[in-house]
Amino acid sequence: MKSTERKIGPGAWEALRRQNERANELPVSEGLEERIMKEIHSRKASMTLWRRVAAVAVTFLVVSGLSLAAVLIGRNRAAADPEEASHNAIEVYETGEVGTEKGTAVLFEGVRLDSMLNVVARYYGRRVSFADERMKSLKIHTRWNKGETLFVFVESLNELEVVRIVDEHDTLFVKKGGKE
Repeated sequence: MKSTERKIGPGAWEALRRQNERANELPVSEGLEERIMKEIHSRKASMTLWRRVAAVAVTFLVVSGLSLAAVLIGRNRAAADPEEASHNAIEVYETGEVGTEKGTAVLFEGVRLDSMLNVVARYYGRRVSFADERMKSLKIHTRWNKGETLFVFVESLNELEVVRIVDEHDTLFVKKGGKE
């Protein structure tokens, strides 16, 4: 005797057996099995579709998160190395202005002063020294023609009155502009 038979009793088992016999005698319409199987497959397909949609959504979120992380890491690296970041805003082009020999001009747009001066100073074999650290982050829009002398470039920056650059020996000394 099974353990479940003890719990419900022999009379209940007899009632279940009779119900089973009556169910087997009931007429079943043609195609019922096919309709049931189609319903089961349609529900499985629906679940599969939802699983696919969920998988695509999760993949999209993961890729978006990785992309955002890459952008933020790139920004942090650019902020850590201002000279490298400045190259993103430097445009080099050929110029042939009247009165100057043909050379290469560099356009600095919104570039930090320290980054710009490091590029120019390296070209002329100079170093850069800032009297005020806050001057380094000053953003400058200017054009530098490599065919001109360093004196011409320094004087053009000194016209801004925000900055005062002095070329002494092998160093460009940068001070806050204004009246001395």
